[in-house]
Amino acid sequence: MRALGIETSGLRGSVALAEDDEVLAAFAHEQPHGHAERLLPLIDQALASAGWSRQTLGRVAVGVGPGSFTALRVGIALAQGIGLALGLPVVGVGSLLNLAAAVRDAPELPRLALLDARRDELYVAAYGADGRVVASPTLTARGQLSSWLTPWEAAVLVGGPQELELAAQARALTGRAPLRSVVAVVEAARCAQLGLRLSPELAPPLPDYVRDADAILPTLRQLVV
Repeated sequence: MRALGIETSGLRGSVALAEDDEVLAAFAHEQPHGHAERLLPLIDQALASAGWSRQTLGRVAVGVGPGSFTALRVGIALAQGIGLALGLPVVGVGSLLNLAAAVRDAPELPRLALLDARRDELYVAAYGADGRVVASPTLTARGQLSSWLTPWEAAVLVGGPQELELAAQARALTGRAPLRSVVAVVEAARCAQLGLRLSPELAPPLPDYVRDADAILPTLRQLVV
């Protein structure tokens, strides 16, 4: 089966094509807030690179967060639009699961995925080597990261360099042995690969913001006429 992967959880946007777990093409852009303008040309570029037409796709996989509210909505809307136009199932792939899948070995160890949430907070989650959720995605303050890490006797940390450095410092505060770490970013290539394994029924393309929205509609008094 062939899958198109779309990942827009952060400032960096990427698209990829995978067939039977092999990535055939992957392209990304680094233009802040440029997903709406850059993604469709990147998809066309990826299809041309792989020699595929849109009609040969079997499904669409899209990153569902956590991540930037606006960026996630752009990516999910695009994936749903392509799925609707081509009659394809659309699969949602979590950002933290995407990170965890970067660890290709150590099948006996859980993967502790860390993602910057800004505001001195991190998105964190733990997964088994098979993608099974060990600890659901949640939000933790950077100062509380050591508490989240304390229960893990052995595991693999995975995330960006800054997140891994912060985790190493937090781990030292627990008095436990250091954990192995793997540097990774959330990317469309793994999104496409995971999208081939996940069930559309069990992984719908619904945003997983984890935190509440920044903008909340006010509660207005009802006018009596």
